[in-house]
Amino acid sequence: MSRFLKKIIFFGLVLAIASPVFFSQKPLFGILLRQEVFFQGVIEFVFILYLFLAFLEPSYRPRPSMVAIAVLVWLFVWGAVTFLSPDISRSFLSSRDRLTGYFLSLHLAAFFFILTSFLQNEKDRRKLLLVSIFTSVLVSLYGLGQRLGLIGAPLRVLGSFRISSLFGNPSFLAGYLLFNIFFSLWLFSKEARKNWRYFLAGSLALNGLVLFLTSTRGALLGLYAGAVVLAALLALRLEQARLKKFAVLGLTGLILLPLFIFLLGRVMPSFKEASSPVYLT
Repeated sequence: MSRFLKKIIFFGLVLAIASPVFFSQKPLFGILLRQEVFFQGVIEFVFILYLFLAFLEPSYRPRPSMVAIAVLVWLFVWGAVTFLSPDISRSFLSSRDRLTGYFLSLHLAAFFFILTSFLQNEKDRRKLLLVSIFTSVLVSLYGLGQRLGLIGAPLRVLGSFRISSLFGNPSFLAGYLLFNIFFSLWLFSKEARKNWRYFLAGSLALNGLVLFLTSTRGALLGLYAGAVVLAALLALRLEQARLKKFAVLGLTGLILLPLFIFLLGRVMPSFKEASSPVYLT
């Protein structure tokens, strides 16, 4: 019985992670509605099965940790704010275009506890990360087709074209790709097989390109900040002199990158115009 439950739960997690590809070309309401309802339905079903599994096998019950406590505190505070809101229904469900209310946060919290309690070995975690990366590649390819005019059309905002892919919102797409870029980088550092390394490197480059084409300044700054922190950690922790040297060089280049962009903008006004907030909204 437990073995069957584990297979169904794992398959449900795969479906939840792949939910961005479940979309409608002509949605009746918000473009994210179908994906949102699909994700929430899967999480509700999987959460019920997980509770049953945790009852049968205590080893799958949540363990106390600082992160779990922080999630519970966040959930409690958000819930208190929601029910003290002047418009409780809007705070609970949000708008049909964004769907980021407290109802979604309950599902994300359930998703978090299932992932942290159910995935107890490296092999299963790697499989789900690969599912996420593969899904992001499909999303990015759709976005490139959108940018080239092969599929739909990109959004035009303040004179610039911004890729939104299957999300209908460039900012949402950028945040989604940002996570998968670091997933690819992390798996690449642990993968020894060449074919998988080629796939991870390709997904990293593709998602990075599409992230840039979303013209979302916050996500680009987040990518830059994450790269700086990662390079700094590698420079401090790596023991091999050669790898440590590359990490230090990479950190130096990242630190000097904003200065280079600033000076290039002073020398080439056209570059300054292309990188202005009009295009990076």
